[in-house]
Amino acid sequence: MRGSMEPGVKKLALVLLGLVIALVWAANSRSDRGDYDEVRRMPAVVFGGGGGTLSVEVNTSQPAVLHATFARWDDAEENETGTKVSEPLPAGTLSRGVDIAADTYIFLEIEVEKPQVGATLSWTVSLDGEKLFDDERRLDEPLEGGRAFSLQLEADDIDELRSQAEEGAT
Repeated sequence: MRGSMEPGVKKLALVLLGLVIALVWAANSRSDRGDYDEVRRMPAVVFGGGGGTLSVEVNTSQPAVLHATFARWDDAEENETGTKVSEPLPAGTLSRGVDIAADTYIFLEIEVEKPQVGATLSWTVSLDGEKLFDDERRLDEPLEGGRAFSLQLEADDIDELRSQAEEGAT
């Protein structure tokens, strides 16, 4: 009887060893390495500012959420630091602005989380008072699974943001 249990014990030991290895690997190779401040409202200044004031004017017919990430990678520390924003927005028009350093990664998204047919969403994004992007959406039919009703932009830094705006203008 002892001989018939050994293969089962060996399999169990291998499974447990594999699980331990997977957990150690996952803990040491997290893709979200970094130190982020998580806030519920757009901050006035990120990383000391000085690169430009990014402004967004939003108009939404239904409640939405402003998601934003401002980050920097430190080669010496091999670490990313930043600020993540998740700000609930009421229906209507509102403006937010943030003074950011020139070398800051930028991600902005306005999302209506449970949009009803007929929902509208628009924004104007400006840098130092100069309009970069202007976009609007209307939801004419129910969203299919996995789809979002949102507007977003992403840039590695202020210069890339300006370049994207110039490319969009041509």
